Amino acid sequence: MSARIRLLVLSCLLLASMTYAMGIRSWVSVVAWSGDGTSVLLSTKAHGPEGGGSLTYTLAGPTGSASFKVSDDFSPGNGTRPQRVSLATCRELLTTLKEQLASRDFNGLAVNTGCEARAGVTILNKPLKTLPPGWKQEMRGEALVLTEGEKVVLDVKHANSVFISPTGRAVVVLWATDGESQLVGVWSREKSGQAFVATKTAAEE
Repeated sequence: MSARIRLLVLSCLLLASMTYAMGIRSWVSVVAWSGDGTSVLLSTKAHGPEGGGSLTYTLAGPTGSASFKVSDDFSPGNGTRPQRVSLATCRELLTTLKEQLASRDFNGLAVNTGCEARAGVTILNKPLKTLPPGWKQEMRGEALVLTEGEKVVLDVKHANSVFISPTGRAVVVLWATDGESQLVGVWSREKSGQAFVATKTAAEE
């Protein structure tokens, strides 16, 4: 095979890969807050253009973040949906997640470590999208601005949706459109009144 043909083949494969990736739609949801409101559990559900998808949980807080992909059965386009996360791996990941949730005092959740149905975490008490007293949000051009009292605590570009923990110590910022949402970042702080620190950003995905 000549170098020119190899280059053409590689270009076609790259284009096909990019086209497939562009067809994947994902939705990020806030699952629950920790007891002290400094940590958050997120779920990301993705759907492929040929069927199948993935389910990933992300736990983010003052000490950083960790992701747990418990299902990945995107179809390669031939009508099949091969599961790429084994039962053993899924069970191990969800067992670890369950332990970490307990250590951070998460409530209102039931974690299914069996993995047969890939259900993962069941929400018993769904978090409400409300702002704590004294908080306001507004759009200034392309930026979403959060204020606590008279103080601007976050100014985030390319964002239009926000969730704040009941204690005001963690913030999740998203970019949401019809049928799709992307994580912009998670910010948290140890104590009220302190500056927020980014613990998870889209660049880390």
